[in-house]
Amino acid sequence: MATIHLTNSPITITNLHNTEEVVMRLKTYDISNQISAGNFLFNLDPQPVADTLIVTLDGLVLAPSTSTVQKDYTLTGHSQITLHFNEDLAQNSVLLAIYEEA
Repeated sequence: MATIHLTNSPITITNLHNTEEVVMRLKTYDISNQISAGNFLFNLDPQPVADTLIVTLDGLVLAPSTSTVQKDYTLTGHSQITLHFNEDLAQNSVLLAIYEEA
């Protein structure tokens, strides 16, 4: 429970909602340890719910491929992603997969 004290303020609060019971279903998995020269295939464990997958590389959100357009990555199978890059990832890169577990 949070307590809010307002003194000499024009702000009026009419409703407070308890958000303590909200369950965060998205989890972040650091898959940077799978980076190696010539490797563009990364395993996701546990398996993600496909529609919840977000992949970031060094803080940048990567674009998922569609059935007609190839972008930054493709979810291949149920638990792997393939990156579509022309050059190897730097060994000190941070590759994160954010998703809900299946």
